[in-house]
Amino acid sequence: MKLRLRLPTLTFRKKALILLGTLQAFLLFGVMFAAYHFYYREEAEHVEGRLQGLAGVLADTALPMLKEGRTGNVHEEVESVFQHNDLAYVLILDVSGHPLVETGPTEILRRAVRNHHFDDALDKDGILDVEKPVMSGGEILGRVEFGQDVRHIGDELDALARNASFAALGVVFVSMLLLYWV
Repeated sequence: MKLRLRLPTLTFRKKALILLGTLQAFLLFGVMFAAYHFYYREEAEHVEGRLQGLAGVLADTALPMLKEGRTGNVHEEVESVFQHNDLAYVLILDVSGHPLVETGPTEILRRAVRNHHFDDALDKDGILDVEKPVMSGGEILGRVEFGQDVRHIGDELDALARNASFAALGVVFVSMLLLYWV
């Protein structure tokens, strides 16, 4: 007695359609995966580069205050940078680590976690932190710390992946139907 599965036999045409559909699905998802990671890396580099540039501006702003003790309009300038760049917090610290200027919610200023990489920020609390020493003549006078909320970027990336996956599944389904009817 022979045991074998009782599956309907597939014609050459149906086998070719299954092969083409499978190949198309793998190619489509491969291209989607590559495009998603390219966009993710570009976004991470853009945000990190922008924040490094902003760190330089804040360090230059803090230099007169730390070097000569002139507070002047540093508080107003820092507040302006804070508001116009959608930052979560800004700290200017002296060389011993005491805060001279604090801007932002207390719970964010006092949090223990510091995320210095885009990936870590998205995985943890959603705030990307940047630190830059304030230097004059090779001497460290203090440092500038600030963070930007990047949760909205993570949400955009998740929505992009979800929408692209649904679109790809729709394309594969429609193409399989069209290939079947041809």
